[in-house]
Parts: sequence; structure tokens; C-alpha cells
Amino acid sequence: MMVGGYLTTIIAAMIPPLWHKLMTPKVLAWDRHYASAEERVLAREANARSGIAQLMTATAP
Repeated sequence: MMVGGYLTTIIAAMIPPLWHKLMTPKVLAWDRHYASAEERVLAREANARSGIAQLMTATAP
């Protein structure tokens, strides 16, 4: 689930705020649609510890 081609992904990865803005929705979508129940528990815990505001708020009940 890259944000574009290889070069676009590499450049985006060099700019953390841009990377988080592009990838956080993809991570949350993956958690919702593909993760097993056990993986969702692990994802919720990891998201809460991530320090990324959008991931941390996604874990709230």
C-alpha cells in the first residue's frame, strides 16, 4: 500500500509529517479491514503508544 511509486514513497518517507499524513489513513484502513481480532488488539495497543495523534485518537472507544 504505497502512496505512489517507489520514488514518491522514498521522498515522502524523508518528511515525517507528510509520511504520517499519507500513511495513517492506510494503516487504520488495514487495521479495520484485514487485521484479525488478535491483531486488532495489538494494533490498538501499538497505536496508543505511537505518539501519532490520529492513531492515538483512533484507539479511543
